[in-house]
Amino acid sequence: MKTLIVIPARMASSRFPGKPLVKIAGREMILRVCDQLPNFEKIVATPDQEIYDCVVSAGFSAFLTQTDCQTGTDRLVEVAEKIPADVYINVQGDEPLISELALFAIDKAKKEENNYIIGTVSKMENDRNEVKCILQDGELKGISREVFRQRGIYALNEEDLKLFGQAEKTESEAIEITRFMHMGLPIKMVVIQDTPDVNIPDDIKKIEERLICQDQNQQQ
Repeated sequence: MKTLIVIPARMASSRFPGKPLVKIAGREMILRVCDQLPNFEKIVATPDQEIYDCVVSAGFSAFLTQTDCQTGTDRLVEVAEKIPADVYINVQGDEPLISELALFAIDKAKKEENNYIIGTVSKMENDRNEVKCILQDGELKGISREVFRQRGIYALNEEDLKLFGQAEKTESEAIEITRFMHMGLPIKMVVIQDTPDVNIPDDIKKIEERLICQDQNQQQ
């Protein structure tokens, strides 16, 4: 079965414009994401020619999408219309330390339970002695002793993406998993390693510090 990693990326990030091409320790962030996944076929989906050119010149594949996509997964819909695969995995373009082992786990989960949308979470530090409430618009939805961080990494098949692309879009569904929930599709969450992503400029320094620590550990 063919798996294709699709990495959506755009220059017009509201919190950090131009983020994909910001350099982390001398290398563009979008290229660092690609570097993390050597054992997967992958393609960067972007509406921006400068991202496309950067990716292609580095020897990776890229795909130019429309500019009006609401979410990264809408860019996957465009890719799936042109490039066939059994499993499409959406990896955010701001995950320069994403673990390839996490992607193997996500891929395995989708192939074993193809009827589910596969989403991802990471455990957050929390006090297990305290009971947490899960709320939505003030309504109690559940109770848990664990706290998880939602990760924007999804495994989907072609039919999932067709349904996603055809679904009515609302402003509240800029987070992909919300649209899946409103569509009533079954979702299974895989717990993956918590690696830092880049949301604001201050995150760059944190990533660089993490890379320095990794290099030092490898040299020991």
